[in-house]
Amino acid sequence: MRRPSAVALMLGVLALGSVVAVLAFRTASHEAPPAAASRPSATRPATPREPTPPPKGALSLHGRVLREDQSPAAGVEVSATRSIPGESLSGRPCGKDAATPLSSARCEDVRALLEVMDDGSGAAPVVGRTTTAADGSFTLEGLTEGPVALWALSPRGAAVELTVAAGARDVTLVLARALHGQGRVIDEAARPVGNASVTLFHLEHSRFFEAFTDKDGRFTLGPVPSGEYTLVVFSPGLLPLWVPDLFLEGLHEEELVLHRPRSIIGQVLQDERPVAGAEVETHDASHRQVTDAHGRFTLENLAPGRFILWARHGDQQGEAVTELEEEQDRAEVTVRLGTLFRVVGTVRDEAGKPIPDALVEMSPAQEVLRTRSIHATTKEDGGFVLDRAPLDRMSFSAWAEGFQQTEPQSLVVTADMPPVDFVMKRAFVVEGIVTDPEGKPLAEALVTGVKRERALRPLHERPSESPYEQSETADSYTNEQGHFLLNLTEPGLHLITPEAEGFVGASVEVEAPARDVRLVMNPGARLQGLVVDARGEPIPEVTLTLHDAKEKEMLVSMGPSDEHGRFSVGGLPAGGPYLLVAEFEVGGVHRTSLPVELRDRETTKVTVRMNTGLSVSGIVVDEAGIPVADVGVHGASLEQTLARMAEESVSDSVVPSIATTDAQGRFTLHHVPPGSCRLMIQKQGYVLRGEPASDEEPAPHEPQVLVPAGATGVRLVLRYQGSVRGRLMREDYSPITRFNINEEPRRDPLGAFRVLVDQPGDMTLTLEAPGLTRLVREVHVAAGQDVDLGDVVLKAGRRVRGRVLDTRTGQPLFGVEIEASTPPSLSPDRDPEAYVAPLALATTGAGGVFELPPLEPGPLLLKFRHPEYLSHEEHVGPADTELETRLSAGARLEGSVVDRRGRPVQSHVGITPLSPQGEDTRYKYTRGKQGMFIASGLMPGDYAIAPTEAENAEGRPISFLPRLVSLGPSESKTLQFQERVGPATLQLRLAEANRNPEDPFGGIAFIKVHLLPAPLPPLTSRRQWEQLSTALAVPRLDDPTTLEEHLTFPELPLGRYTFVMRGTNVRTRQVMLHREEVELSSAGITPVDLRPRWVPLSDP
Repeated sequence: MRRPSAVALMLGVLALGSVVAVLAFRTASHEAPPAAASRPSATRPATPREPTPPPKGALSLHGRVLREDQSPAAGVEVSATRSIPGESLSGRPCGKDAATPLSSARCEDVRALLEVMDDGSGAAPVVGRTTTAADGSFTLEGLTEGPVALWALSPRGAAVELTVAAGARDVTLVLARALHGQGRVIDEAARPVGNASVTLFHLEHSRFFEAFTDKDGRFTLGPVPSGEYTLVVFSPGLLPLWVPDLFLEGLHEEELVLHRPRSIIGQVLQDERPVAGAEVETHDASHRQVTDAHGRFTLENLAPGRFILWARHGDQQGEAVTELEEEQDRAEVTVRLGTLFRVVGTVRDEAGKPIPDALVEMSPAQEVLRTRSIHATTKEDGGFVLDRAPLDRMSFSAWAEGFQQTEPQSLVVTADMPPVDFVMKRAFVVEGIVTDPEGKPLAEALVTGVKRERALRPLHERPSESPYEQSETADSYTNEQGHFLLNLTEPGLHLITPEAEGFVGASVEVEAPARDVRLVMNPGARLQGLVVDARGEPIPEVTLTLHDAKEKEMLVSMGPSDEHGRFSVGGLPAGGPYLLVAEFEVGGVHRTSLPVELRDRETTKVTVRMNTGLSVSGIVVDEAGIPVADVGVHGASLEQTLARMAEESVSDSVVPSIATTDAQGRFTLHHVPPGSCRLMIQKQGYVLRGEPASDEEPAPHEPQVLVPAGATGVRLVLRYQGSVRGRLMREDYSPITRFNINEEPRRDPLGAFRVLVDQPGDMTLTLEAPGLTRLVREVHVAAGQDVDLGDVVLKAGRRVRGRVLDTRTGQPLFGVEIEASTPPSLSPDRDPEAYVAPLALATTGAGGVFELPPLEPGPLLLKFRHPEYLSHEEHVGPADTELETRLSAGARLEGSVVDRRGRPVQSHVGITPLSPQGEDTRYKYTRGKQGMFIASGLMPGDYAIAPTEAENAEGRPISFLPRLVSLGPSESKTLQFQERVGPATLQLRLAEANRNPEDPFGGIAFIKVHLLPAPLPPLTSRRQWEQLSTALAVPRLDDPTTLEEHLTFPELPLGRYTFVMRGTNVRTRQVMLHREEVELSSAGITPVDLRPRWVPLSDP
């Protein structure tokens, strides 16, 4: 089962990015119930309620149930269920999306799903049930016309066919390993919840598998077939629990927690005055309310979580984010209007005509936390409205069928923002249909279009790749009618390629624009089978590939075998001879191959038998000889691990075979190749008593035991390392039932905890609970000893709240990251370069508001960071709780990188500060059709701006000249870097012919010469020179090997340069420089005679 952070979302708890919204529970109370008897009554029945089946019919369904070895399966229950349109979850639409059922994982309308289930509805009823005969046969009578789902359920295995026609004959179900799950339901105080209703249903067909918890809150589900399931838990007076994407067999790993309902009360303000009649809602519109005469509102029946609230009154909008903790019955929040804004605009074509149904997206332009992008669709007049835009730099883009996608517009949202208008260019459209050979449309096929290069290079310069490899691509998925549409940016010859699972598609060349293109995909051949070991047991996760038997070339990667060892791949090329290669890397590397011939539109069935080695079995005990359960035992071939290390493989070890000890401490490892097997263990608080690995063996050097493959009766002895235990209490000595130990969430009704240590010695213990101050303890644990901390009291902490505003405009700033730490003055002995974990983190919301989690009393250092503003530090006194901080906008740099023909180039642009203090080099990657880059929040000063070497559209390497740029406070500059192309060559030469060739520079050992833009600032130190030469040096086209090549710089644009020679005084070992400016004013070679005047550099 998934971890607690994502495992179970309460009724109406939907994760959207980092935001949690909560739905209503219609019968829940506002207050914590003192006892079960006072809780509100649930409408769920006290026992499983079978849905009313449809009337009996005259059809019958016949078939057989087989075991995996194809032998008859007798005594197996077979049942048929039917999804009733408009009644079953799988027969109800997800809101307005008629194509998606309410039971689907794609449906986000959890509120509707839970309301249906709370009414006792939603199941797909059983319409027939029987038991298989001795030969595995069965007959279901009395079925009506229409499809049913057919289930075979047995402790020995299970199977399901989700769509079978009533009246079908010769249906075969093959039993596979059935799924079972055991779990436990508790409340927030970690008390068991008895008689809770637990319902499991398949996402594609909502047959309900139901159970009720016992007095200890435990329940069991199964057997059910493999598949995707959702779990829902109901209990009177508590909010239902919705567990999507369930791993049924992992249910026992985490307890399911049901929460009591809570509320959020708040007030809507504008200019600090209450606003009556404002609409308030959660982001998913599950809760709505209108404020009263005092601007107040209450949202009820909520589960703990993080909430985003939106308010609107007329044209004014606002946003607030709040946290509803388990320890709270309610949370209070203030929503300020004027912190969100409406953005309007139009989308038109180049002739000025409006484009209806265009999709406009607004998303964060910088790396700022935001819940999601905001979308709008244009109306008939081409107009659009985007609501809830924060005061921040946002990126705006538009898409429309038949048009080229627009370049993103990076704009700052303001209260008086002008309309955002898009002008879209017509695309060169290629559209058509994808079908099978019989003309049946294929849905969800991917169609890709790639433009062919028109101007091919001379033969000796042509790349080995296809002429399509470097071209821009466009793609489209087919709809239910098989229709596709490609919006291409250029006319001309394009390669159009369809892809669909289970089909073979041939690429066709099409002259764009084009209509009515018909792409026919052939089912090809299908290969299916089973991978088994020498005992006939299925092997999952075996990698299967299809090779040309003659050329030994891999043709198709077929993916791994499933959990039952099965595989089935269609759309394969017919013919042969082929070689099916199976590879399994558990315990060691196991390979085998099988020759196959494939026939077009036929299924070839094979069984792949692999010799996956031997077994190793034994027992794990502690030093007292007592068996230890739940120990992970890992075993792998020592010889293969060492061989892989010798080959310098990407992976320095083979994947181990893993087994977990049972209650008697016993284990069995499979798939171990002959030879030595290296055994290691994984059990928190224990270490294997064995020999450390040698230096020749792979890290980590954990204790190990070497045994021969095939060994039985192996005895592994564990040494206990020790633990720390205690109880967490509030100041009134009531237990804290929910807390974190070293960031691991825990629950205990008495607040008790125990932490097993991996190594004896000193350890840091971090103890946290919501609403209370975090406590950090340094604890020494002696080997094998248990340290009891007794009762540990966590106190109510100090809350620090504040707003962050723009210094110039006074507008609130969204997305500012705040980090709280202890001032360095309180730790004078601390290494200033050492990393110190922050005490707390926060981010401002749309109103510029932030709140830090509870902190211990004392002074704080707050650091404020935002991509478009200068970093700021602020010292906070011990008594300060309400802050107002103002940030100054930094300088901004934007530009583009293009090749010699003006085409955009993908490159990293290095922005290196030469004069600002405390700044690091930033690397911005050019994006979009214009090769744009943006860097903001820069301190004033001098910067070296240099795109890295890149490739143009033809794959040729190209380079660019760096630039030296000065930025003033809040200044914005725009640059364009074009591929370095020039007619000039700078040739440096020795001025005196009689110089000693062994010592051409008179006691100076020449190291290197750099060419940089002019003018350069004065060079005073070695550190400054290294920074300049790294960030501003003109890149060389080839690596020089001779002195003459070192002194020559070809293909330079005309202009002024500085060349700098670097050497070392052979007597003093001091670094020496010679610098000189030169003007390249004409094409051809410009010779410069060298008469170095060496100047020493200080260190550093």
